[in-house]
Amino acid sequence: MPNWCEGNIRFRGKMEDIINLIKENFIFCKVRWNKETKQSYTEEKQSNVELKGDYLIYVTTPFDDDKDTANKSYCYIKETRRNFINLFGTNFKSSVIYELQNKENDYIVVFDKFAAAWSIDPKPYIEMSKKYRADIRIMGWEQGLGFWQDIVIIDGKLLRNIADNYGDYDGWMWESALPYVGG
Repeated sequence: MPNWCEGNIRFRGKMEDIINLIKENFIFCKVRWNKETKQSYTEEKQSNVELKGDYLIYVTTPFDDDKDTANKSYCYIKETRRNFINLFGTNFKSSVIYELQNKENDYIVVFDKFAAAWSIDPKPYIEMSKKYRADIRIMGWEQGLGFWQDIVIIDGKLLRNIADNYGDYDGWMWESALPYVGG
């Protein structure tokens, strides 16, 4: 079982591009049981994305039968190695959508409850940034191993991939900005 690097993921760009990125890359999965073969299988569907007013993006499960809280679907980020958004929920929203004042029609959308198994690999996000013309920033903390990671991708180019380990738990508890996140 992995340790989880948890934090947030941010997208900056045209709203239409960000919505397309979310629709095509936030994939909901649901484990199903085949009674005939007596085996489980995973069903995958693209997420439902809708704007609520001027300031919220809701991403919801496409599975209509997800009312049973014991059998929820989960959302992973396509082409990543075990990166998820809101691992145990079926409906979630971004934080306030911030319209940039210095660029016409550019927005910032932030999703909390990002989680990656072990650490964050920037390669799939570089490709997303190129394809959807969106800048991406990911910040994550992992309490168990005592490290944090900060990734910045602008115009499909990796500008920052900083990871720092504090060496021991005492150092982590003192130096980390979010010492109880991840694990």
